[in-house]
Amino acid sequence: MIRLLNTKTIAGIRYPAGSIAIFDTQTESQLIATADADRNIDFAIIRTLPTLVAQSFAGWSRSSVNGAGDQSYIVIASIIVPHGLMGLNSKLVIIPDWDTPSSTSTKYLSVDFGGQNISAPTATTSVMGKILIEIQNLNSLSFQKTMNGSSYGLSSNARIATSVDTSQDAAIDFKVKWGTATAAETLTLLGYSIWHYPGN
Repeated sequence: MIRLLNTKTIAGIRYPAGSIAIFDTQTESQLIATADADRNIDFAIIRTLPTLVAQSFAGWSRSSVNGAGDQSYIVIASIIVPHGLMGLNSKLVIIPDWDTPSSTSTKYLSVDFGGQNISAPTATTSVMGKILIEIQNLNSLSFQKTMNGSSYGLSSNARIATSVDTSQDAAIDFKVKWGTATAAETLTLLGYSIWHYPGN
């Protein structure tokens, strides 16, 4: 874990000066050697502050082919949550930002965590959507409940239960499909933000 002293773009992600981040040992050593980072971190504060795990607005798309394959999920972006990031009572907040065409076709905009689905809202005539998804470790490194499969606020739907071992690397996959073969449409993940909120 390092503190960036200068604003840097690393693996396509911009980190402002003052950011606290975890990279592989080689990357951290290079940043320290070039005086772009140090290890002078106040861990008493760090344990309580949210940290940005990943954020990008590079944009990823999938276009329909008017065939049976349109009804199968395709992962258009994937992010690895590093092992050990989540504690017993911490949570991840995932905010995908979607663009969709307004049409009668049903479009599925889904997110998986560790291979288990945690969000699958559908869209027809909506042209955009921003979803806030919270995954909470429930006093365990391998048992979570997720608030918000499709919207945020009061819900008559039960929380989504998952059993992802967060002591290991876990993928967050953004995937899309259509309900039927669909002609000439494009679904776009404009971008995403993923935050970690430490727990006690």
